[in-house]
Amino acid sequence: MPGMGRHHRTATLLACTVLGAAHAVTLRLYPDFTEVRAAARAPNGAITVSFPPGVAPHVIPGSLDLESVRVLSMTTRKVPSWLRTQEGRTVWWARAGKDTPVTLVSAEDLVVRDAQGRYRTVSLRDLSFGGRPPANPQARDTQYTFRVQGQNATLSYLTRGVRWSARYTLRASGKTATLTGLADLRNATTQALKVDAGAELFAGAVQLRSQAGDLPYPTPTTAGSTSEGSTPAVVSVGSLRGLQRYTLPQAFTLPAEATLTLPFLNPAVTLSRYSALNIPFSATSSDGNLQRAYRMRADAFLPGGALTVRDENRIVGQTRLGDTPPNRAVDLKLGADPDVTYTRTVKVIARDRASSTYRVTLTARNRRASPTRLDVREYLPAGGQVSGEAQQTASGLQVQAPVPARGSVTRTYTVETR
Repeated sequence: MPGMGRHHRTATLLACTVLGAAHAVTLRLYPDFTEVRAAARAPNGAITVSFPPGVAPHVIPGSLDLESVRVLSMTTRKVPSWLRTQEGRTVWWARAGKDTPVTLVSAEDLVVRDAQGRYRTVSLRDLSFGGRPPANPQARDTQYTFRVQGQNATLSYLTRGVRWSARYTLRASGKTATLTGLADLRNATTQALKVDAGAELFAGAVQLRSQAGDLPYPTPTTAGSTSEGSTPAVVSVGSLRGLQRYTLPQAFTLPAEATLTLPFLNPAVTLSRYSALNIPFSATSSDGNLQRAYRMRADAFLPGGALTVRDENRIVGQTRLGDTPPNRAVDLKLGADPDVTYTRTVKVIARDRASSTYRVTLTARNRRASPTRLDVREYLPAGGQVSGEAQQTASGLQVQAPVPARGSVTRTYTVETR
């Protein structure tokens, strides 16, 4: 760029090297942040890296680190903007359809001086230059300069601007079900990343000192590329200290302000449908709809993510899936089912200062042409006891029963509270 000094050019080149625009980086992606790693050289005992404004706000403070060298000091500063380098030079001010040569006095408040020595404040859009300016000529990079002992290092930092998450589609038809997963690799920064083969995805909770900030998530897209021009594969490689680990054996590019979506998991699943009601115990009679629910088990670990359920190729609901170990039952409740209703009648049968005893009559009605299974759970106060046609559980009681097509079922049980 015209007017840009040598020091600024070096900083920009090193920034590109670390951030991946010129040379490849290694990525370790987590659900809330990513570790970026890149080779760095210090031929003169210094390593300098700059983050442009579209990258710097996402970098987690204090996360920059150098390996394989001894760090003597680190200096952080704001690099002068490109427009600042034009101060004292001739620029052209558009006025009344004519370009007038003026001298740029101050880039910060856009003060110029004309040939008569008069000063005025102008608009950036009214200025033109002898060379092409960058997209944001007033932007200032954040620059870090390390003084080190050693030559070859690995520089790493943590960023909230790059993350990954899983999302799933559960497809049910009759007694069969399939689950397919996708991995969304999101880059909310303005810097494209050229990623080395061997990028890693981690699933699980990793606690950082700083809190996660909200990021604008770009619309998912498969836009991206690999060195071979094919889709990179996501391969499970087991666990590491309770974190599930996956790798991408191929190199690829993660575009700026975009999401790269890749095929992820396709585990075997079993599925059952039922009608659910989860409520705290109440001494008041009530009625309403039951929830449309599914119980799923997968034979592989499922990282948390959004889940869409399709039954007979129709969307019946969406929910959020938490991190789920293999073969653990997951209950998916997808909204009220107007075809399956309940009536719950409560009567007091005994009461004293220490306790109260209630008789509950629960009736479920199914207006559908197919049967369903009732699963009702009530949460009791500590010390509550249950008898009759309900099972005592650690948190309260549970009622399970088949409900025939266009039929009903009734269960009666006694609850004693203390």
